[in-house]
Amino acid sequence: MEDPESHSAARSLFHLQPGQSALRFVVAVCIFLVCARGTTRGADFRPLRKLPRIEQSAADNASRRADVQWSVVLKQMKSDGMITVAGLQRHRNERTPQWVAATTKGAEVKQAYQELINQYPRTEIAAYCVLQLSGVHEQFGEMDESLEVLKQFQSDFDGTYQGMQLQFTIGLHESQARNEYAKAREAFLKVQMPNSADPHFGEAKVLYLSAQEQIVKCELKLGEEHRARDRVISLKKELPEFTDELDQFYGFAQSPKPDNIAKPGTPRRKMWILVSINLGMLAVLLYLRQLRRNRTRH
Repeated sequence: MEDPESHSAARSLFHLQPGQSALRFVVAVCIFLVCARGTTRGADFRPLRKLPRIEQSAADNASRRADVQWSVVLKQMKSDGMITVAGLQRHRNERTPQWVAATTKGAEVKQAYQELINQYPRTEIAAYCVLQLSGVHEQFGEMDESLEVLKQFQSDFDGTYQGMQLQFTIGLHESQARNEYAKAREAFLKVQMPNSADPHFGEAKVLYLSAQEQIVKCELKLGEEHRARDRVISLKKELPEFTDELDQFYGFAQSPKPDNIAKPGTPRRKMWILVSINLGMLAVLLYLRQLRRNRTRH
């Protein structure tokens, strides 16, 4: 944020009196540049549409009902052995009664989230439901549909912190589920460093760092080692508090992976894809849910 006293000092120094040293002018310029650098860095996120208190409460209650409904379906799928990729494929290929029941209940959950997105467009609750709807598709192995949901509604949240979260999740899909590293990099590049005055600054800065790390991974996959190295060097200057983490990350990203970890196309590889994307989405969803609970309390 701006420092009023520093700017005031700078302004007074610019009004030189006859006989005063030009050194004061140089000092004034330095103060002005330092202040400007501290206040212009980062993107200014625009706020989402706010709902009236009663309408917000109704939306929160409806989303909680959808969440409970989805948790019941997930619990049953786990009990039926449909959480793993191999188990999911077997039930789907054989069209077992458990698969039919799960897809029927899953369709009801999808509809519940879709109705909330349509009813409360461009709101925090809508952003939350977009991620949830994408996750439901993903859990059923519908990776194309999961990505399409994110892309379909992303434009509704352009310029917002929630829009950055959607872009990050799109990048995870492109890189880890589709091996489209150039497209993934394009999505991750849209996750911007926030202005320090933004209320989401802390979370958004970590999201920005995570996106930049994913870009480094994409560049290494694309054979652009020099760009990846230069990006890490630049990040350490931009975010010096994360220097150690960046060094560890870059060393791990460069290290060769054993052949038996997970080869592309194998069930184990697909399982790691689901786990990685789910972890990223879980962090986003937990943050949005906490915001909603805080609002309800107040």
